[in-house]
Amino acid sequence: MRTPQAATNKKGYTLVEVAVGMTLLMMVLGSGFGAYIMGLRFAKNSRDTLRATQFAESKMEELRTKNWGDLESMPQWSLFFADPSYAPDHMDDFIGVLQIWEQNSEQKFIRCWAYWPNPHSSNYKSAHFDTVYTKDGLNDYFVRAF
Repeated sequence: MRTPQAATNKKGYTLVEVAVGMTLLMMVLGSGFGAYIMGLRFAKNSRDTLRATQFAESKMEELRTKNWGDLESMPQWSLFFADPSYAPDHMDDFIGVLQIWEQNSEQKFIRCWAYWPNPHSSNYKSAHFDTVYTKDGLNDYFVRAF
């Protein structure tokens, strides 16, 4: 007795093979999409950190033009905000805090903070510059980002 041709045809995939293939494809695509989203978050974080350090650095450059008498009359703590010409689209994203305290009669320690909202939680991120200002002027400053 002859078997029909359709019954012996081995071309095609079984349902199990298709399910395994689709599962593997979804795992690869899902991990690729997850890596893409994580890369976008890292890029945004880097962009925000750069803007914040530029924002704080602009305040430090403004302090560089001050003399000792101007610095003596400044408050120990003060808030400052971005100049509209600096970054009009991100002007409201950053808050600056300037902290000045006296180390001795010849030196003042200055810390300039920049805060911005963390888009992935309800807290803020920050970066700050530290420097020592003497009666001879502003020393070099350096940045710390957290």
